[in-house]
Amino acid sequence: MNFKLKLFTAIIVGFLCSANANALPITAGARIGTNMETPKGYVFQFGAFSDYEIFSCLKAGIQLNGGTNGGQTMTFDPAVYAKWEFPLNLFGLFSPYAKGFIGLSSITYDGINAVAANYGAEGGVTFRLNKFFFEPNITFGYPFAWGLGINAGYTFGKK
Repeated sequence: MNFKLKLFTAIIVGFLCSANANALPITAGARIGTNMETPKGYVFQFGAFSDYEIFSCLKAGIQLNGGTNGGQTMTFDPAVYAKWEFPLNLFGLFSPYAKGFIGLSSITYDGINAVAANYGAEGGVTFRLNKFFFEPNITFGYPFAWGLGINAGYTFGKK
């Protein structure tokens, strides 16, 4: 490793080790769903995500999604996103959110491998139970026309 990379790694590790773990507003979770991503039809989608709270209602994160329709089609869709949680706490149970994302999609079907831009918008509702949450949602974008899914996860560091 060169010196700059070692220094950068030491700074990051030092920050994470010295920071109060209860103060880091990080969310991590998983996703399942379906979308219309290929010319062959629907794919079952699964994935993981993590984000960091920049402001009380704005988060930035990364998502890694994959999908299959049972073997003939496989997809991999890494992306970065910004998520706006509306400052509404409806009935103390749930709040709406909107998310925009951009990334790349690798799609394999019928022996053909294609890479395409991956971008779109997701909207849904966040239901919270202490630090756990789940989010039913609908997604529109490219290379899929639409999708439905459920995100579930845990929020670290928020009281």
